Amino acid sequence: MTRLPVAADVLVASRDELAAMQLRLTSVTEGHADSDPLAANAVALCIETDLALVALLADARPLEPADVIIARYRRRWKGRFIRWGIVGPLVFIGLLLMGIVIVTLVTAFIWRP
Repeated sequence: MTRLPVAADVLVASRDELAAMQLRLTSVTEGHADSDPLAANAVALCIETDLALVALLADARPLEPADVIIARYRRRWKGRFIRWGIVGPLVFIGLLLMGIVIVTLVTAFIWRP
């Protein structure tokens, strides 16, 4: 009598082993009426989930991590550009104008005619 797969064997089996188990279960089912239909369903479900996983991996874009990295660097450089290209010069101009105003007020009060 052939050995039916145990649940742990079904969960850790490779795709080829699952196909062999399914063939063995279908041949046992045809030969004997007392075989385990739950084991056959478990093997069929594992094969379907394996196929679904392969389909999802095949459908995924392989360049997605590179796109994520590029987008992260673009955001980082955009932040640096805004900080050093716009805010930095505006702060510098503001400090320069404040210094000019202070110097003008001090010279106006010191050199009063």
